[in-house]
Amino acid sequence: MNLLFNQTTPPAGTNPGDYKLLANATVGSTNLSAVTVPPLVPGATYYLAVQNTVSPVTIGPFPPQTSDVKAYQVGFGIGNGGLVYGPAQGLVYGTTSKRNAWEVRTYWQHIEQYALDPNLLDSDFFEGRGNLQGIYLAVAYGLADNVIATARYGYASRINDKIGTGGSNQDIPQVNPIQHYNLLQLDLTFRF
Repeated sequence: MNLLFNQTTPPAGTNPGDYKLLANATVGSTNLSAVTVPPLVPGATYYLAVQNTVSPVTIGPFPPQTSDVKAYQVGFGIGNGGLVYGPAQGLVYGTTSKRNAWEVRTYWQHIEQYALDPNLLDSDFFEGRGNLQGIYLAVAYGLADNVIATARYGYASRINDKIGTGGSNQDIPQVNPIQHYNLLQLDLTFRF
């Protein structure tokens, strides 16, 4: 690269008053003062320009990612009748409650590193990370019409040992890759 200087106009390398402070350099430095060539006039405007002297490197298009792109989740839930259940409804999620009601949910999940946007992964279990597969189990019981006790357990392990377990959760970002993941969560929910 060239570092060009001009006291009066933006330098192009051919203007009157253009000076090369560095020529064909990859590193370097130079000092200017009132007694150097070119002279630096104190208090006056000056212009610097960087000129690329290396021809650009052409990089072809990147091939599409074709490995580590699969995601699966298979599970089921059962519970006693009379309550509303759904993908995000039921005792486990605290959306409904009834004394002595119960629910059990479980799923197996396999998310390879490049399968999904990391912002979409569930951050409560498996730390919102890709490249993990494992099982999740939740059991909920209605202690009263507005009180739910819930126990959740998750276990996961790394799928591909050659890459990390990237994701978007900030709970434990310093740990990458996660080799094995275990979480036991106990909740007592009061509905008002």
